Amino acid sequence: MDNSKFYLCSAVLLASSYLSLYGSLRHSHWIIWAIGIVIALGIIYVFYPHSWRYVINYSLIYSSSYSSILFIFLLAERHKLFILLGALSAIFSIYVAIKTLQEVVIKRNEVSDIQYISTGLWSLSLLLFIIFSASSAYSWVKWALAASPITPYIVFEGILIALIPYMLYIPEKILSLYHPDALIAEMLINCPNCGVPLITVQGTCPHCGAKRDFYYCDSGEEHFVKCPYCSGITNANAQKCEHCGEKLEILCKVCGRRATASEYLRTAQ
Repeated sequence: MDNSKFYLCSAVLLASSYLSLYGSLRHSHWIIWAIGIVIALGIIYVFYPHSWRYVINYSLIYSSSYSSILFIFLLAERHKLFILLGALSAIFSIYVAIKTLQEVVIKRNEVSDIQYISTGLWSLSLLLFIIFSASSAYSWVKWALAASPITPYIVFEGILIALIPYMLYIPEKILSLYHPDALIAEMLINCPNCGVPLITVQGTCPHCGAKRDFYYCDSGEEHFVKCPYCSGITNANAQKCEHCGEKLEILCKVCGRRATASEYLRTAQ
């Protein structure tokens, strides 16, 4: 997804989500709430084809954080068991967030040969999502008990909605580059020409000296590399991948600069 499409999608998504929020605050406008939800989910499904399922994770984080606050601050007086349920809900919310973070970072690392995508701000947005979900729930409890106006609740809900496009955008960029067969390709260590097991050798980034694995066939005296685009094993001295036709330029994970496979192999060991 390019930036222009992201901004357009975000604008429509935010508008529909805020429309849904307005409908939820006006009990007689439940149809507006439903329309906003349907539009938002439709936008996510169409424009985030790879990461739309993360909406489920975010929904679990939101609902668990919300439940923990409701159990502890609203229902705990009825029975102490609700305190335990609140603690378990909070733990579950954090667990889902950690698993989501772990999955995205692992896949980010697997596509870093093609494009390095920073997940620092995205990780922060995930943390903020948990905090603001709990804050929103607490504000709602205070409003329900007539202890404060509804304004803080609206503000926190608005912030949560504003976080959603970015929280979907980064996983979408990563997953659009991710190929499930990349893990299988790691097992293809036999020479594609003669079938002899390949020897792992290390090439050096010509810009910063960082090491990278390549493969060498003793029988044919040829070097091979895993294509960063299709994960196929291809001749490292070729200009393009023999499988997908992409130019064999390796993105260094350390300095972020590109170089050809042959440039890496000048100092192969």
